Amino acid sequence: MIKVNDIEIKVENFPDGTPLFRLDPKIKNNQQITVTWLFDSMSELFTLQCIADFYKGCNLFLEMPYIPNARMDRVKNLDEVFTLKSFAKVLNAMDFKAVIVDNAHSDVSRALIDNIQDNGLQTIENFLKELPLDVETIMFPDAGACKRYSTLDIVKENYEIVVGEKTRDWRSGKILGLEIKGKPEAIKDKNILIIDDICSKGGTFKYSAIELKKLGAKDIYLYISHCENVIDIDALKEAGITKVFTTNSIYRGTNDFVEVC
Repeated sequence: MIKVNDIEIKVENFPDGTPLFRLDPKIKNNQQITVTWLFDSMSELFTLQCIADFYKGCNLFLEMPYIPNARMDRVKNLDEVFTLKSFAKVLNAMDFKAVIVDNAHSDVSRALIDNIQDNGLQTIENFLKELPLDVETIMFPDAGACKRYSTLDIVKENYEIVVGEKTRDWRSGKILGLEIKGKPEAIKDKNILIIDDICSKGGTFKYSAIELKKLGAKDIYLYISHCENVIDIDALKEAGITKVFTTNSIYRGTNDFVEVC
């Protein structure tokens, strides 16, 4: 979904599948034009290009909470395509004055995208301030998440921290195992919140919850900035997760197990 100054752009299609949509020329005189992209598919990138062309020369800002292709921030094999780099080139050519994102997957995205502003830490801090749960420990599923989020004062001052260490097949992406590092007393009989940036089906969090339960954890909750619609709710429930919290960046589901906040 794409909005311009909070007005959703309705895209129709010609019989050959090419898009037809209209934009308001009167707002070209506005001091600022804000485009909001809540990602549904890569076909929206062409719509975004058309909007940027239509308002070329204006003071254009892009609110794009989720960065498409963010996971492809490195290549490990000669046949893999660095899609994030290609996406960033297309986006940068649109010449936005600022690109406002929520919790970029890695520093690579921040390096490749021009004029980027990452509000991810602030979003997580706001969530923790309003957390309606009795949570004593935060788990980060890997060292990357720990590095990004454990620096928050609200985390350091209020929670115990444990960290997951994954073994993964980098070719297939399959998780082969997960071990939890941290004090056992931070887990046993404690309510735990797992925090990370992206969830597809949720394999990382399923294995995290299974290991936490083995170590005696009570209720387990999950906060993810970006939840894909393919999330395997049944598997996460079976693993012991009580509830998932996320933003509206890409999740469009209606299951009560996943709460958009």
